[in-house]
Amino acid sequence: MNEIQSLLVNQHEFTANQIIDALEKVGKRGDIIIIKNDGLRSSDNYTVVISSGSNKFDGIRYDDVNLSNAVKKALKDYAEVI
Repeated sequence: MNEIQSLLVNQHEFTANQIIDALEKVGKRGDIIIIKNDGLRSSDNYTVVISSGSNKFDGIRYDDVNLSNAVKKALKDYAEVI
């Protein structure tokens, strides 16, 4: 199990510290993670994007009304491609 998969074990909701931990772990692997809050949208105002720093995989993107859910979905896909 890699360190990204370990973040997902038994996680229903991520805390702010766990989200920051995820940002750091993705960055240490040389990849890019962006979290955006688009307050103008009426729904799915959080966007999480993970991109490969070396073109190893296609970009991953999730929009959700809940930041924790968007991060969890993106990390799950990310764990499958690294």
